[in-house]
Amino acid sequence: MDLQAELKISCLKWNSYGTVLAIAGRRILDQKTESNILELRDPYGRQLRSLKLPGKIISGLSWGPNSTRLAITIDSTIYFVNVRLPYVWGICDSGVLATAAWMKNGQNGDGGIIFSNPNDGDRVIKNIGSVIAISGYGDYFAVLSRGEERSKYICLYTYLFIIYIL
Repeated sequence: MDLQAELKISCLKWNSYGTVLAIAGRRILDQKTESNILELRDPYGRQLRSLKLPGKIISGLSWGPNSTRLAITIDSTIYFVNVRLPYVWGICDSGVLATAAWMKNGQNGDGGIIFSNPNDGDRVIKNIGSVIAISGYGDYFAVLSRGEERSKYICLYTYLFIIYIL
């Protein structure tokens, strides 16, 4: 992984799933100005988010137990950051929305997909393994998944939703 973060790195730590790397440090903006920065990177080094932080010296960084919060110590203050990972979702022509459910151990799409119909408020949950992508077209959804046991196999599921208007 090539980081090229252009930071004087103070702390870095992987989340508990190994999917996000938090990097905290100081970035030199010009010869007289420095700023504290928190960067979140994926396992391939791509930047997911960047946040400018106050203070002078970053002395600590820690992930929460379910990898949705960060605690950062700067000078004599502890800052808490809520981390929202990208959602996997899709919508079909009739307005039915499919979103990957955050079940079991908190990883995106691990456990199932929630199909929501905004017209009548119905919700259906389908148990599917780790969801990679969802796409909707017409009344169909295509769901790409790693399967039940996170194997090397990738599964493609298709679903048809027919909405009856009375």
